[in-house]
Amino acid sequence: MLDPHRQRGGAGRAVAAAAALACLSAALPLAALAPRADGDTIQTLAVAAINPGAADVQAIAAANADFVAAVRRRDSKAIAEMYTTDGMMVTPSGPPTRGRQALRDVYDEAFENGMADAEIRTQEVYAVGDMILDIGRGTVLTEKGEVLSNTRSMTLWKKEEGKWRIHRDYTVRQ
Repeated sequence: MLDPHRQRGGAGRAVAAAAALACLSAALPLAALAPRADGDTIQTLAVAAINPGAADVQAIAAANADFVAAVRRRDSKAIAEMYTTDGMMVTPSGPPTRGRQALRDVYDEAFENGMADAEIRTQEVYAVGDMILDIGRGTVLTEKGEVLSNTRSMTLWKKEEGKWRIHRDYTVRQ
């Protein structure tokens, strides 16, 4: 480390290509693994993201539409009910918000700060065990249609009381 005669240039193309090949060699076999059914039990060989059923994707899309409708009504109670009982929202601006009452308070504050509309654009949807991961982008708007923020999000949906609800909501501003 302290040798002044040692070359300290970046990795050459050959080293970078070898490193990339080594990573792919390790990752590709793992990506091919999926849960395997053995009678009445499922043995998970590796965590694998798979496509959820069309009915579940439609249910998540409908829940997102209900969320936007509740924002337009400024109905923080309805929004909080869209989360699981131990639902959590994580944003870069503060500590995680847990539980429906705390979530309701956060949305009330957002409405006081001008939030009047929202757009949600789902880009990818994956089944993760018995939950669904929704990756997308969103826009928060004022009553006049001015953009308050553009966001990227990862929302983990969980079925509770027979309904898909937001279990974990991770959002970052763009």
